[in-house]
Amino acid sequence: MSDALRILHLYPEELGINGDRGNVTVLVERARIRGIGSEVVRHAPGGGDPGDADLVVMGSGPLSAQRAVLPDLVAHAP
Repeated sequence: MSDALRILHLYPEELGINGDRGNVTVLVERARIRGIGSEVVRHAPGGGDPGDADLVVMGSGPLSAQRAVLPDLVAHAP
């Protein structure tokens, strides 16, 4: 991994109904205040292997959206 904090934001379009993008924004800002660079990687269904991450953020959404992303999540789970 690089020196930057790598934040993986899973399914931001599908599972972001409760302002979960704000959580990612706060993580980036708090890292910046401490002199730590950051990289945000957004992963969508079918987006390929997202790679390694230091932090993983996944929001919430309706049950239908959760069911829709489940196959992709399982495909990329270790």
